[in-house]
Amino acid sequence: VLIGALALGGLVYSQRHLLFPTLCDRESDEAQKKIRERYAKEGGLQMLLRLSYEKGKVVDKVLLHRQCMDVVRNRLDLAGVSDGYVIKKDADTIEVLIPGINETAQASAKTLLLSKDLVAFYELAENGETTNVFSLMTRKKEGLIVVAGLAKKKEEQSWFLLKDKVLLGTTDLKHVRVGFDSIAGMPKILISCTEQGTIKLRDVTNKLMNKRMAIVVGGKVFMAPVIRGAIAGGHAEITGQFELEEVRKVVNALKAGCLPCVMTEVKG
Repeated sequence: VLIGALALGGLVYSQRHLLFPTLCDRESDEAQKKIRERYAKEGGLQMLLRLSYEKGKVVDKVLLHRQCMDVVRNRLDLAGVSDGYVIKKDADTIEVLIPGINETAQASAKTLLLSKDLVAFYELAENGETTNVFSLMTRKKEGLIVVAGLAKKKEEQSWFLLKDKVLLGTTDLKHVRVGFDSIAGMPKILISCTEQGTIKLRDVTNKLMNKRMAIVVGGKVFMAPVIRGAIAGGHAEITGQFELEEVRKVVNALKAGCLPCVMTEVKG
């Protein structure tokens, strides 16, 4: 799908079906009981996540706890988890239970949930992508990384060669939301940056004029826009022939990137 964007030119976007998980958040929820019964029979992933707050800084722990739970749900959604729960265990702890997933999926889910910076922007070392990962591996050298793009089917898998330096990260993003075109009424993705992110976005887009910048979410290239001009002001729009549900999925994936505080797994 070719997408236009404000000062971002054309984008190549690999669609992916993301499931919205039936994650319960009430201890009395009947669905939670059924999930526990499934976990007892089939096994799966159970995690206790401890929230760590910045020392010496006054924070709203209730708000941070709620925000972390939202991010965890969004990340599980990004992973395609369709059955499980995320609940508040105590004032500083979140419990996650996902029944019926194998060890490989458990390891992937742990990495996804514990990563502080899930969304990152990279410069492409080569302007195109390929379905032949082995050809990229032969050209890979120090300072470069090979990253897969999102794909609905295995045979549609594409691969990118990126420069191993993060240009922008989740800490540089302030808001991501759904918007609508004022003329055609088409849905679009609206991104705004922090003060520091605004400066970075301006400098990066000025440097990468007529080059592609990869937006990596959860270790996959979500999209790779061609930069048509420097973006000042810290605001960008990603537009195109999107369905509303598709835009919401992308926004949820981007929101999944920002943890408001550090989370660590409680062992035992």
